[in-house]
Amino acid sequence: METLENKPTTKDVISASKELLKRYPTNIELKKITLEIEKLQSQIGGNEQQDDKIADFISMLKDEVRDGD
Repeated sequence: METLENKPTTKDVISASKELLKRYPTNIELKKITLEIEKLQSQIGGNEQQDDKIADFISMLKDEVRDGD
């Protein structure tokens, strides 16, 4: 049995390269993604004063429910 070895054409190599590059972001894309992540973290990080107010409000509600029983 004879084995034939065909090398890929230039078109095939370029096509495969493009597909690989789609999976790996460029430096600019990485910076953009990093900035978006930082922005989202700052948004969900919340405000400590607001968190304290919510905790106080919940405590007040709990006290009212206990007093109402």
